[in-house]
Amino acid sequence: MKNLILCLLAAMLGLLPAKAEKEFVNLTPRPKNLLTYDGRCTLPTAFSVGVDAALGDSVMEEAQRFVDILNASMPGYTVSLVHQTDGAFLKIAQYTGVASNVGNEGYRLVMKEDGITLTSLTRKGFYYGLLSIRKMLPANVALGIPGAEGTEYFLPVATITDNARFAYRGFMLDVSRHFFRLRCVPCENSCQQLHKQALFVHPSDGVTHETDTWGNPIQYGNRIDPHDSFVFVSIGEADLSPYQLPDKEPTPLFLLPSKLTTATDSMVEIAQAFTQKSALSQACALSTWVYQHMHYQPGSTQSSTTAAEALAQGKGVCQDYAHILLALCRTAHIPARYVNGFMEGEGATHAWVEVYDQSAWWGIDPTNNRQIEWGYIKLSHGRDAEDCPVNRGVFTGTATQTAEIRVIVEEL
Repeated sequence: MKNLILCLLAAMLGLLPAKAEKEFVNLTPRPKNLLTYDGRCTLPTAFSVGVDAALGDSVMEEAQRFVDILNASMPGYTVSLVHQTDGAFLKIAQYTGVASNVGNEGYRLVMKEDGITLTSLTRKGFYYGLLSIRKMLPANVALGIPGAEGTEYFLPVATITDNARFAYRGFMLDVSRHFFRLRCVPCENSCQQLHKQALFVHPSDGVTHETDTWGNPIQYGNRIDPHDSFVFVSIGEADLSPYQLPDKEPTPLFLLPSKLTTATDSMVEIAQAFTQKSALSQACALSTWVYQHMHYQPGSTQSSTTAAEALAQGKGVCQDYAHILLALCRTAHIPARYVNGFMEGEGATHAWVEVYDQSAWWGIDPTNNRQIEWGYIKLSHGRDAEDCPVNRGVFTGTATQTAEIRVIVEEL
């Protein structure tokens, strides 16, 4: 059995400022104003969060929740809450600058080597400020789950002024009434069991966990208020056994062509030229043919590119390799389905194929020309890539969208 740890970080960035701010790696969405300096703001192993008593009980409740999360997620650290700012490492106080700089949900965060000061005008502003602190710390703090013993926690030395809501920006409106559906939590099956799994989604008004038509785990929810980014982080551990998924007779749909996997006459001839003793060995031979006749070239295809189009140009990415193999297998009367997931290492999501033989599904990676045994974590399967998007949704507003996805899979 092989034990892997997974971290998936993804961001859908919406309305970007007209002038790009200096890059700040561990904070998304991008703050309205950000100034960074040399040095680190290292958190002491014992420190206090001081709240100005004039701010009232609601802010004190937000601060207490923040303190509880830090104590739960940072082993070896002791964080206390006090009702005064004097002597506190993290001071929470009333914002005294120009009100329009922070608005009703904004904040100002000053992080120095000897302490932190957070100011705002409202409870929501303090909430977003404290959330930003958590997001700049390791992912386990943002998720509120225990980290590794001996971890040193620190923040950048920086000054952030942010206003979480932008009613109007040039000719573009912030996104609102955003309804999303995610497939970012790995499935569980006979050769893949999950432990310590956690999901962080921001912003959202709640997340519900269900399964789709194919039995894949999905996570859906919404965010009604305006926002200019959407971020989700999925982390956990998976115990892996050799890749073999026992199953009863599969649905006939995995024998039929789909929108992206319809074979041309020449592809039918290719599939008919391969005859092996078993469906699995025939599929592996077809995978080798795909590997030999395709060139891996990022940016050469789009998500809507069909198997026939990718094969005609002789280049593509893992999605295209998988679609071509699916078309060939189904033409050869081998049940086959598209799989989206992760490979061991760092990068983005990866696509491969499962074929049905001898009462089980077997994994084949045509991009790397191998039958899969270890090192792959499965998110979902379907007829083709359109059944397995990591993120899909609808929203109101005009936005320029860019997606950033980073995957880290390591053996424990």
